[in-house]
Amino acid sequence: MKYYSAEEFLDSIRSSGITQGDTVLVHASLFSLGMLKDASLETLCAQIYGLLRQAVGKEGTLLVPAYFYEYARTPEPFDAVLSPVSKELGVFAQYVAALPDAVRSYNPLTCLAAVGQHAEYICRGGTATGYGVDSPWDRLTRSGGKCLMLGVALPQCFTYCHYIEQMFGVPHMYAKRYTVPIYDNGMPVSLPVITYVRYLDYDIHVGLHRFEAVLKENGLLMSNPLGLNALHVVELKNAFEKGIECLKQDMSFFLLHPPRFRAGEIPADEKIYHSHTA
Repeated sequence: MKYYSAEEFLDSIRSSGITQGDTVLVHASLFSLGMLKDASLETLCAQIYGLLRQAVGKEGTLLVPAYFYEYARTPEPFDAVLSPVSKELGVFAQYVAALPDAVRSYNPLTCLAAVGQHAEYICRGGTATGYGVDSPWDRLTRSGGKCLMLGVALPQCFTYCHYIEQMFGVPHMYAKRYTVPIYDNGMPVSLPVITYVRYLDYDIHVGLHRFEAVLKENGLLMSNPLGLNALHVVELKNAFEKGIECLKQDMSFFLLHPPRFRAGEIPADEKIYHSHTA
């Protein structure tokens, strides 16, 4: 087991561009980093959270992905207060979302949980859409948000790419309306649940290694070693602008390969024309 100190953690965070007053979305795989000195398995999440709060200060805001995949899988109604964060998101996301002062947004499949200065503004914009205008992802972007990846690399966790895809309008995704109820601490929420999702057919698979490389080449992705692994930071407005540039050149830039659309089937036309350019 490799250990890192609280001072090493904060130095690495700060040298990657996280400052007082920041709004930071955290994707974390804490056990990939090793272990924080003087922490136990029971206290690790609380101590990492305390260090992050120290880094952003009283005026800062911390967010985590807080998706409830069971809403689409089962389907099971979603409660922004009572429904647990799906296990795939990890123990740190579950810890933050369960804090008494956490505010969780209303789209079960793309929701964020936030604590701090801008928690209400980001998570309660009066919509349950996934990535659209005034969604938490949109407000996070307009708030100058940053994404911090702890022990996990961008290709593994950067779901923000779907917000970029929706705002651009890629053809391999569409807006889907869900009718399973949503609640806020037992009270019904009368908002339409609409999520931008991939077509299940056409061999569509997300692949973000090219985007990671572009961000690095342009100095937009800051990385620092920490413990057994590393942390990475990107400003979301920069990621958005560069992502739009990439999609203008290739609408499948965030995929492993172009979708295998079939002629006459949505979203393709009756005849598919293939480019003859190299």
